[in-house]
Amino acid sequence: MDKDDINDVDDGMGGGDKGAGNREEKEKEREREGQYKDQQKENGNREEKEKENKEEIEIELVLLGHSIGGWIARAYLSEHCSKGTRKMVKALVTLGSPHIPPPAGKLEEFSLV
Repeated sequence: MDKDDINDVDDGMGGGDKGAGNREEKEKEREREGQYKDQQKENGNREEKEKENKEEIEIELVLLGHSIGGWIARAYLSEHCSKGTRKMVKALVTLGSPHIPPPAGKLEEFSLV
């Protein structure tokens, strides 16, 4: 019997329910602690596996863009993405994408300003 169990002893004076309640609460708390520890172990194992997978897997992407999506993908790859991202992209396929600027004066026709 440890210190926590001393308070749980029924003294016959009608206070036995309180001790039982404390015991149940303590059991629930121990169960929650056990679940928390199990979850921490699981998270640690998952992080280790992710690190291993990142080292082993070399990602290769083929991007497909239609219309303005192709234009945005090309602009992003040529001007804004990191070298690491650019290395992952093995091909860019565009369908119906505008890659040349509009003729002079045409842009102003559609401008609201």
